Amino acid sequence: MRPLTESDLGFRVGGKVSKRVVEVSALVDADQPLGLLDQVDFNLQAEQAEAELRAATGVPAQAGAAETRAKELRQMG
Repeated sequence: MRPLTESDLGFRVGGKVSKRVVEVSALVDADQPLGLLDQVDFNLQAEQAEAELRAATGVPAQAGAAETRAKELRQMG
């Protein structure tokens, strides 16, 4: 099943449209919002990005600790 009207435009972030602010064929002004995205999906994407950032910043710290341990073990023989 396909929608009656499709657009080639897209959002900068993914998500579901929770509310359509304007009606079909209505005249709109520049920068006027056409719809609202579901905030839950947006928050989940933001949390996922933050978790990925924390994981990525932890990798260098873990590698540094492993290097320090290897140097200590080498000195101990």
